[in-house]
Amino acid sequence: MKIFTYNTNLIRHKNNIHLNVKFVCDFNECNKSFKRNDNLLVHKNTVHSNVDKKQIFIHCFWPKCQYKTLDKSNLNRHQLNHSNNTIQLKQHKNVSHLNVRFICDFNECHKSFTLKDSLIKHKSYVHLNERKFKCNENNCGKKFNTKYNLINHMRLHSGNKPYVCDFNECYKSFTTKYHLFEHKSCVHLNEKRFKCNEENCGQKFNYKSVLNLHKRIHLGEKPFVCDINNCNKAIKPSSLWHHKNRFHLNI
Repeated sequence: MKIFTYNTNLIRHKNNIHLNVKFVCDFNECNKSFKRNDNLLVHKNTVHSNVDKKQIFIHCFWPKCQYKTLDKSNLNRHQLNHSNNTIQLKQHKNVSHLNVRFICDFNECHKSFTLKDSLIKHKSYVHLNERKFKCNENNCGKKFNTKYNLINHMRLHSGNKPYVCDFNECYKSFTTKYHLFEHKSCVHLNEKRFKCNEENCGQKFNYKSVLNLHKRIHLGEKPFVCDINNCNKAIKPSSLWHHKNRFHLNI
């Protein structure tokens, strides 16, 4: 008994070996026969294509590839060129052609993903807060939820700063891409991307850390401390300059 991996292969085997099914060309009494339907299509497209017949091309699923062929077997061989990117290809097919979505059901999160692995990672990192990646440096032992974050952390121990600013010969280096991006946008482009959403405020800041300090003022906190002569008086940022000038600098 012959065994097949896919049902399509079984059907083809039955048609060819046991049922002797033939696919016959019906174009202008050509009557040429083929064992497979895709071979018949190739025949029509190549032999009869110049006689008011539209060619039926099979396109590669890969984004921006542009490859097309008349033969499905050629397409399958071509797809091997993308074998190193099978995850991205599966993701593209799920989104563009199959409309497959994997939805998080954790506490009404409902965030959707194109790959099941992405959903699993999302649940692990965001909802379960699993930190499986540990720093093995002496006296550290800090844990992270992704290997990427661990690698970035390890640069703090090694002092390696591979991301260098190329803006107007600045050449300042950073441990992560994000810190380089933040440096460029805040220092060179002066972008104030972080906005306070409190009512009647709307102030914008270069850094998220400064925004967080600013938000504490809305809560009644005074996060800014006078550092002159061990004064240590906690003051709102708008009053700190005035306090220093009046009580310490005599301006």
